[in-house]
Amino acid sequence: MLLQFLAQNVGRVVTRAELMEHVWDDTQTNYSNIIDVYAARLRRKIDEGERDAMFATVRGVGFRLDVPTPTASKTRRRSAAPRRE
Repeated sequence: MLLQFLAQNVGRVVTRAELMEHVWDDTQTNYSNIIDVYAARLRRKIDEGERDAMFATVRGVGFRLDVPTPTASKTRRRSAAPRRE
């Protein structure tokens, strides 16, 4: 559910309060470390072996899931060889 909620809000910082309400169905402001534990587990799974991290912690605010953009070298096509006439 954590990944699903972050994926529905890609690129936007999701606060801890939002996560507690939408993922754990809890509206109390007394947070345990459950968010930190699951965030660490998710980060390990989705960022392992990746050059650019997709899961970011925004200190004092919450978390953000970013979609990596293709690099120029991956999207650039080889130009055709020049024609000889």
